[in-house]
Amino acid sequence: MNGVLSAANKCGANIKDDDKTRLYGFKALDHGDFADDDLYNNISQQKHMELGFLHDDQIQSGVTHKLSQLPITQIHFTNEECNKCGIKGDRRFVYAPCHAKSQWYHPQSIMAYHPQGGRNVHPRPQLYHPQGWRDTRTGDMFGAIFTVGIHTAVRDGMGKLCGYYPCCGTQNDTGCSYRCCDRKNGSGGCEWGYYCCDGPSSAKGCALKYPCCNAKKYGKGCVKRCSNSACYKDWGTGPGCIETQWYHPQSIMAYHPQGGRNVHPRPQLYHPEGWKDTSNTDIVAGTFSLGIHTAVRGGQGKLGGYYPCCGSQNDTGCSYRCCDKKKDKSGCEW
Repeated sequence: MNGVLSAANKCGANIKDDDKTRLYGFKALDHGDFADDDLYNNISQQKHMELGFLHDDQIQSGVTHKLSQLPITQIHFTNEECNKCGIKGDRRFVYAPCHAKSQWYHPQSIMAYHPQGGRNVHPRPQLYHPQGWRDTRTGDMFGAIFTVGIHTAVRDGMGKLCGYYPCCGTQNDTGCSYRCCDRKNGSGGCEWGYYCCDGPSSAKGCALKYPCCNAKKYGKGCVKRCSNSACYKDWGTGPGCIETQWYHPQSIMAYHPQGGRNVHPRPQLYHPEGWKDTSNTDIVAGTFSLGIHTAVRGGQGKLGGYYPCCGSQNDTGCSYRCCDKKKDKSGCEW
């Protein structure tokens, strides 16, 4: 319960753990197995309801009672109708005003077909002799498709076969007609079939396509329509089908992608006070060059002077020209 309260309060519920009006806990007896519930098994039937073990009708009654104790909040909706797409509702809650998106689809359903044409074939291409072997000496007829092993025994004194097949007038055992139709060998087929799958004319199509554009099974739709299920008309024909465009409400502007800091616009260093000659206390102009004041030396060859502004003999300078701040101080301008 504490976890449920914590989650609810994070979303702004503001419910305390002793709020008897808005808190209602129970275990639904009609939707669970309590065989292993020690609490349920160790208390009397009279205690079940007191401890929250309830049936559906008791739960419904309890929830209704709790709701009746809560203050009533009335919500007012202002229903309007869009004059472009006809959608009705409160404009504050209409999630898709007008129809701003389109989609591709096939106006005709997918169908099975044969991608290749057909031709006439013989479904039973085995050859045979419709009429059996005829012995020319006796005139006797033997069964159809007579084997070489028997009729070759009927020979004359010269060793020639004494007979033929009357259906074709030959002695060839191969056969002269197709079993499926009795047409002669080499004649056109007696039944129509497909090249793509060898199926007969009654065979179901072996591939799929959309008849509206002949696209294959996974082909992109060929017609653009409104994606709003309440419309689904060809794009632009529905009253609310409006192609939206993104734009920037404010003009483009220049900016600095990184922040700033204080700088010295004139970072050259100089000495605000000139060189002071210690031998005669003369002050020479500021930023005196090394080539001149180094000529002022004592008997030991040392420089005979310094810069009073910083107390050093360094020619580099001690202050910035732009603001007279000392070297290494923060900038004077942002």
